[in-house]
Amino acid sequence: MNSSDILCRSPWKHGVRWSVVIGAGGGLLTGGGLGCAGVLPDTVPLVLATIGLCLVGAAVWSLYLATGWARADAYGLHTWTLLRRRSVPWQEVADLLVRVQTLPRGGENRRVMVALRGGRRLLLPQPSSAAYGKPAFAERLAALRRMHRRYGTPESTRVRHVTGKSVGSGWVARLCACLLLLAAAGTAAWFVPAATAYERAWEKAAPCPAGTSDARAYDCLSTLPAVVSRTDPRGPKQTSWLYFAHGTPTGRLGVSDDAARAFRAGDRVQLTVWHREVMEVAGKRYDWHEHVVTGGSVAVATAVLSLAAGYPAAQVLLRLRGRRHRRPDDEVLPSVLPFAGALAGTAAWLLPLCYLHPTDMAGATGPVTRLALGSLFSVALFALAWRATRFPAPEDPGLPRTA
Repeated sequence: MNSSDILCRSPWKHGVRWSVVIGAGGGLLTGGGLGCAGVLPDTVPLVLATIGLCLVGAAVWSLYLATGWARADAYGLHTWTLLRRRSVPWQEVADLLVRVQTLPRGGENRRVMVALRGGRRLLLPQPSSAAYGKPAFAERLAALRRMHRRYGTPESTRVRHVTGKSVGSGWVARLCACLLLLAAAGTAAWFVPAATAYERAWEKAAPCPAGTSDARAYDCLSTLPAVVSRTDPRGPKQTSWLYFAHGTPTGRLGVSDDAARAFRAGDRVQLTVWHREVMEVAGKRYDWHEHVVTGGSVAVATAVLSLAAGYPAAQVLLRLRGRRHRRPDDEVLPSVLPFAGALAGTAAWLLPLCYLHPTDMAGATGPVTRLALGSLFSVALFALAWRATRFPAPEDPGLPRTA
């Protein structure tokens, strides 16, 4: 390494040590939580394992930041991280940009983004303003730009700042969010037929004839007397409990907070059992009914997740559109609100249709007609959104140039 080379490492000298310590502690906490399953109360192992996994994730990320470095010499830029090592000659570097990232708790972090002539972008692991401070980061950036002017051919003489609303901002994270939402929507769609079949079976269930054996009482409604021994209300956001004397047919039953407060110890109630589960508790003061998840509600959840995936997809589309038209990296993107409006308009007709026809949408003329008309309406909305988010002409004096 020559004296003129620029080396950027993390100034946190003990970052690697603390990352290893935190990761080891998170691993022990996760293992302890999993090992205590069945010994401690139900929620304690889950909480311990969740905290441990969060600590392990934070340790891996901090280790990635603490070990990454970048070096600039007469040949070009060299980067090293836990995942990849890369070298780029100066002649392939079009410009050095500043990527401004907003932190979750306020403030911002600035890093150096390398714009390559082929259109790709490379974010250097160091320097960063969060680690170096803004004055030291500005000095390192100025030194890198001087070396670029000496050995390369920069396309711009000014420092351009790229924010989350700029053309040059990344789209991979948004694409991952879109794919995760679509995966969740697909998982929910998988349960729509089962939820619909369960709902219809419950609606058609009839009381069991007299003399029906326990083996044949699975699909019919059997009624059993019981006595409430005590109640345990725990608040509206937690599961409350009813306890029955003699444990027949069950020792306790999870109910709503209102039901736990309405019943009293010693109350004689009638339990309605279906599929070996208590579905209703009928008393003199209160009747409790088990909530049955309907196929329509699961279909609505599927549609909501699918439409939610459209928002990050629209953000990716705008960024790719700007890259395709070779817009400046620091140019502000058009607002994504027109696409949000199109998604909201689609939800206005799609959600009621999914709720009313979760599995038989193609089995009747009415739903098919509404689906076709709604699809045409949504196509028109998205066409208007596409038109509204066009980039202004470069010669337009009102063209925004910086984020």
